[in-house]
Amino acid sequence: MTCKASLFSSWLLSLLCSVVLATFGQPVRADDTQQGTWSITLQRVTQIQSPRWDSPKILEETGTLLLGNDSYELRMPNSTDAYSSDTKTIVTLDPRKMEHVSMPVHALVWFYNSETEHRNALCHAMESAQLSLEEMEPCSRFEIESLFGYMHPEAAKVFDQETVKIDKREVEGKLHFESDGKLAVTFEPSTNQLDKQHSHMFRRFLAHLCKMHPDIRHAFSDLAVLPISMSFRTREGTTHKTIEYRFTHVEYLKENHRFEIPKVYVPQANVPRIEVILSQLGSVQIPSRDEIYQKAVSQIDSYLASHRLEDAVLAANRYLILTDNDQGLRELLTRCGGVADRKIRQIVYGLASLREIKDIRLQIGSEKDSMAYLLDYYLADVAMAQHRNQEPIMESLLHALENDPLLVGAYIDLWRVLLQEWDPYTAWRCVQAARRISPLHSDLVPVNQMERRLELDSPDFF
Repeated sequence: MTCKASLFSSWLLSLLCSVVLATFGQPVRADDTQQGTWSITLQRVTQIQSPRWDSPKILEETGTLLLGNDSYELRMPNSTDAYSSDTKTIVTLDPRKMEHVSMPVHALVWFYNSETEHRNALCHAMESAQLSLEEMEPCSRFEIESLFGYMHPEAAKVFDQETVKIDKREVEGKLHFESDGKLAVTFEPSTNQLDKQHSHMFRRFLAHLCKMHPDIRHAFSDLAVLPISMSFRTREGTTHKTIEYRFTHVEYLKENHRFEIPKVYVPQANVPRIEVILSQLGSVQIPSRDEIYQKAVSQIDSYLASHRLEDAVLAANRYLILTDNDQGLRELLTRCGGVADRKIRQIVYGLASLREIKDIRLQIGSEKDSMAYLLDYYLADVAMAQHRNQEPIMESLLHALENDPLLVGAYIDLWRVLLQEWDPYTAWRCVQAARRISPLHSDLVPVNQMERRLELDSPDFF
């Protein structure tokens, strides 16, 4: 019995050591938190004021913040937000609709940068109209940068050398940050220290989900401690919000945090037709370059045997769209008869002209097994390059992809169109689809360059 009791005591001690209680009176040192997870119970209190209401509305929610060294997860009653540095993606789960939004951080940062510039231009227009301050959107540089929690070098150029002055002072153990004489953010630090990795992840949580000026965010995230409480104020138009987080219980778990999207959650569908295309792509095994080449050979031979030269040339060009291989295209065009042939040369060069594209479509006709759908892609691509927005660009791209979900270039064109329509979530999903088909494709170069620049300019978010 003594031996069994001793073994049980050792097991119990081991179990208890796997969870370290870290109340605000018993701090955990940063050196002891290298690989685990901070589990923080919190209360979020949101006070909303609007001139349309007689009194403020107050919403209180209790949730949990899980802070790992390479991810975080905020669990609230009506939603869960999570981020992983492995995927550089913010995921929001909606339990009511059983949907998820997987937003690449690049999409979020692009939107904030663009909206900062857009909002500044809107403010200039409202000032010209001599609207009162109460009728205007947030217009000072401090307000705009606080609204998006974001300060990008390109967006900062629009402020005409306007500077931001932030005053910091300590009041009864709390840090107060003020701008233009108004209290903007408060932060009450605890004695629980964060190591470097957890501190970085806490800063990302603040950047992604808390609307505060980046200079203030840096000031107290650099303290590398968990707060007891923090609050920040923001406004949209005449609606003012004060959001307070009260951290009521903290414990440190030895296992590192991992987040996975539950299988029952489906992607949110902003553009249903794109969802069908992406679903279709997800069920397709991506063919190798050799398999694509052999299919092109088979199609070309079949079309030539039926005296359908236009279809044969388009089949050769499909190979180029999918593989980005010029040498393979030349070989396939030679199989069609070679570019020395006047008719073939006319078709190839005609794919850069809207009028020629439409003429080729008339020549092909409406045969079910024709390559006419490929002309929709070329029409959209040329129309975008020439800024011919009166052309049915979106419709043409969707029609092309519905017939052939492997058209890499069509996804990149959709990315551009959706960014113009302020839908970065769906836009970057199209980029991910293109990468799955051909990750080294030259059409992805501008996207890759943009992403590298966004990461360099906005390290807080990544």
